[in-house]
Amino acid sequence: MDQGQSARLLAAAKARGVTTSFDLIAPDERTLDLLRPLLPSVDYFMPSLEEAAYLSGRTEPAEIARFFFDLGVGTCILKDGENGSWLLTREGRVEHIAPWRVEAVDTTGCGDGYCGGFIAALARGLNEKEACEVASAVAALVATGLGSDAGVVDWDHTLAFMAANRAE
Repeated sequence: MDQGQSARLLAAAKARGVTTSFDLIAPDERTLDLLRPLLPSVDYFMPSLEEAAYLSGRTEPAEIARFFFDLGVGTCILKDGENGSWLLTREGRVEHIAPWRVEAVDTTGCGDGYCGGFIAALARGLNEKEACEVASAVAALVATGLGSDAGVVDWDHTLAFMAANRAE
């Protein structure tokens, strides 16, 4: 992939106490071998459920997460589109995060929006579950417009959307 540069970068960040995250795009049969040296330095692994199932050969979120925990990942967050997402920890915590219901126009970038929303929420001091809820709201907002960030305005707009559109 990059002669180990990514693994060294993630390990250096982790050694300095930096929280790390990792998302995937279009994994193939080589992806898992490329990921192995990176995963021990990843605090939050955030693939889609479909990508993670493909790589792990498992189907249930808890089984998928265990596979990646065994490879060194700290926490698994599995994005599942209109079905919401899953927050799974090494300690056995399994939480389904409900989706926000919107009229989807274009889902391009929803997964990336989710990851960005999660990271932004953690940076603002929210806990993991709260961060997943914000992330889910950001992904829903992305889906309401054309393009990868059309529905996302700012933090306050996201919180207002959440307050006005309680999930489930």
